[in-house]
Amino acid sequence: MRYTYRPFDVRWVYWEPETKLLDEKRAEYVTARVSQSIEMVIPRAQRKEWSPPLVTRSVLDLNAMDGGAAAIPFRRTAVTNVPGSVANPTDGAQRDTQEAIFWHCLAILHSPSYFTENGSAMRVEPPRIPFLRDAKILRASAALGTTLATLLDSETPAPGVSTGTLRAGLKTLGLPTRRGGKGLDADDLKLTAGWGSIQKAGGSRIVMPGRGLAHERAYTDAERAALAAEGKVLGLSLDEALALLGEKTFDIHLNGDAWWSNVPLRVWDYTLGGYQVLKKWLSYREENVLGRPLKPDEVAYVSEMVRRIAAILLLGPTLDANYAASKAAAVEWKDGAPVELA
Repeated sequence: MRYTYRPFDVRWVYWEPETKLLDEKRAEYVTARVSQSIEMVIPRAQRKEWSPPLVTRSVLDLNAMDGGAAAIPFRRTAVTNVPGSVANPTDGAQRDTQEAIFWHCLAILHSPSYFTENGSAMRVEPPRIPFLRDAKILRASAALGTTLATLLDSETPAPGVSTGTLRAGLKTLGLPTRRGGKGLDADDLKLTAGWGSIQKAGGSRIVMPGRGLAHERAYTDAERAALAAEGKVLGLSLDEALALLGEKTFDIHLNGDAWWSNVPLRVWDYTLGGYQVLKKWLSYREENVLGRPLKPDEVAYVSEMVRRIAAILLLGPTLDANYAASKAAAVEWKDGAPVELA
């Protein structure tokens, strides 16, 4: 079955209910899932700081987030003898707004302003989300949450980002490049820049991230023009777009002769669940760890991750505006009483 091992790192796992192929197979979790139902993934605890949620439709590894992950499904199997599935949550909300509340939570938890205001508190207690009486604001927030979920779920096509005609400012990001400008050949697919290595610890083999090879540089004129065009569509100036993505960019090397060009600084530094997403993915694919060169579709997937992360970062002002509107329209939850939507 498909298996979310780390953020943006979905693999295959063989799950067998009656053996110890896995250290802990979590049968109660796997059997409660509805196949392909969306799950919001939050950290159980944070060693450093709160992380916004991950989104997945596949079985989740407990360590998908540093410190442990907890899955909150939108749908789960029924707990009675009645076959089928039930919506989750089920209490304190009209059935026709349950899905909207789910996506609203995702949008709020990814707002940079929300993290600034609440990040420290969320290290010790669950996040608190503004509850809305105004159905119009709630559904607008939910629509933003579904857009965000598409970007976070690497197995869901994202038009303009992973499929179709790519957006102007994204199509220049993370481009596979070879020295001399030629196309990549078989030798260029060897990831040997030192991103990861295997070490033995307590009788186990673990993958440790390495320094790798990342070349920091200024954007080219063409790259700046592409970001200006992207910003114009989003209602952002070039300076605002650069503030969101980073004033500098990187070329991230596969090896000495091939690299992914134009990976903006804040895209490269982007963390989710306590992991630096791109660097973590590369550490598991270093040739001496993986045992083979990358496949062409794996090289292309790194480019897709770069575009997805950039699109998430560019949503920042919209997510903040949504959070501000939700705070202004929030109602007080009195004694646990449900609130009717207006």
